[in-house]
Amino acid sequence: MTALLLLVLAQGAADQTPLLASSTGPVLTLAEARRRALEGNPDLKMLQARLDQSHELSHKAWSGYLPQVTAGASWQRNNVGSTLAFPYGSQYPVRDIGTGGSSQLVAEPPTVDVVFQQRDALGATVKGTQAIIAPSLWASIDAAYMTERAAELNTENSRREILLSVAQQYLGAVGLKEAIAVREAQLRTEQQRERDTQVRFDAGTVNKITLLRAQIDRTQAEQDLRRARYAYASAKSALAALLDRAPDFEVETPPEPIVPSNLGLLEEEAPGRRPDVLGALRSVDAARAGETSYVLSYLPTIGFTGQYTYGNTTGFTGRHDSWFFSFGASWTLLDGGLREANLREASAKKREAEAAARGAQIRARDEVRRALNDLESAQANRTKAEEQLRLARENGALVRTNFEAGVATYLEQSDAITAVLNAALQLINERLNAQLAVLRLERAAGLDSSSP
Repeated sequence: MTALLLLVLAQGAADQTPLLASSTGPVLTLAEARRRALEGNPDLKMLQARLDQSHELSHKAWSGYLPQVTAGASWQRNNVGSTLAFPYGSQYPVRDIGTGGSSQLVAEPPTVDVVFQQRDALGATVKGTQAIIAPSLWASIDAAYMTERAAELNTENSRREILLSVAQQYLGAVGLKEAIAVREAQLRTEQQRERDTQVRFDAGTVNKITLLRAQIDRTQAEQDLRRARYAYASAKSALAALLDRAPDFEVETPPEPIVPSNLGLLEEEAPGRRPDVLGALRSVDAARAGETSYVLSYLPTIGFTGQYTYGNTTGFTGRHDSWFFSFGASWTLLDGGLREANLREASAKKREAEAAARGAQIRARDEVRRALNDLESAQANRTKAEEQLRLARENGALVRTNFEAGVATYLEQSDAITAVLNAALQLINERLNAQLAVLRLERAAGLDSSSP
């Protein structure tokens, strides 16, 4: 009687080599998965598009302060034109308009025709304005820059969260693939046990119940293997969705992540490293600048205006073009309480941003503490799982020897094999949990090891 499962699991535990099923596609490493996520993950693309939108906030804010130039042209068709003759000069020629032999002298001054309305009136205007002193706009520009920086930090935080999800999904697929190898070894063992039991049943040394139990164990092993393969395929599909690619790849066990050094300082340093906390602080600065802009709206503004106009009607000046420039001040004395309402709203937004930033700092420290606890627990559980597998192997070897000597029952051997199987699966889970605990600690502490 052989126990292939015991031998395979014993070797796997002895050299600490993960048990992987044979690959059917190109191997996708964890680093490649992260890099592919940065290039193709739809959520990351959406976040980048939103970040590009936020980068326009400062340009919009500056647009109110930078020069504004407008141009226009017009054509107007009138029902009639209007022209008047105006005299000019100081010496007028004299003309005799007398009749019937009488003489009547009349002075006739020279005239000039002045067009007041063309039948087809054409015109063009160019106008420019420039704010010179606009205190409210200055604060709004500062608020825009702060908002852009907060958006950059929040996008970076989301990027790290998505890459952590990719790593978590990848390690889950690795665990399921290792479970397939364990299930395959289990099936081979149960098939061999069924054959040995059939030989013994034919020889009359075991009863029908023992043979049926061996057949049931083999059937259950086939079902467990099928379930493991379906679970692995589903995990690869979920991972492929994060990477925006087809699930035509295999995963491999990644190297053990390095535990961060100076664990005692992580809690204190986390708020200064985490992009979500830093983004919340920049949001506070933006809210304060927004409040300041409403305070400064009580001050007057000074600006420059210049305009050039050209038309085909000359008017009294006799010129087709005209221009002017002016400096003006504007001071809103009363606006029906709008500024006061805006100021109260901005003050409330500032308090909201301050509370959110404080909450982010508290959560950062709490997450580091819990991540440290989880890491310590995961490492302890992995050590216990290794010990349990070692003890299960020793027990399995002893039961196998006793079974072959005829002093152990079939059920005792089945229980021993099941114990080794469960211990091996538990060790796979605990190893992956320990790796995930390190990655979660890095994220909680604000360490950017999630980049490929």
